[in-house]
Amino acid sequence: TGHLNFGAKVFCKVFKPTVNKFLTGKVTHISESHISLIVYDLFNAFIPRTLFGSNFKVVGEGLDTEIEYIAKNYNLQLNDLIKFEISELEHQQKGILQIVGSLSNNDKSGVVKYLA
Repeated sequence: TGHLNFGAKVFCKVFKPTVNKFLTGKVTHISESHISLIVYDLFNAFIPRTLFGSNFKVVGEGLDTEIEYIAKNYNLQLNDLIKFEISELEHQQKGILQIVGSLSNNDKSGVVKYLA
């Protein structure tokens, strides 16, 4: 029979990625088949080996896998920031968005600390 009034502050982010645009993600996993990233600490992305581009090379296999950023003679590390081009958006079960990226654009994509 009573009423309860309270104020609330809401923080919202609108995120609408599109194919051929660029995003920056933090590396969370490195394997011989792909690089996994997190974008805005919320959205999953991955870059399959077929879309690494000519500036990246897989060295080793299994637990010893490393990905070399050839242009700078640098081995990719966890938590590195990578700028990548969106090549595909996959909407999976329960509305989960999976972003597929590419490092093929050698002028605009790569390890952020080495980009001009």
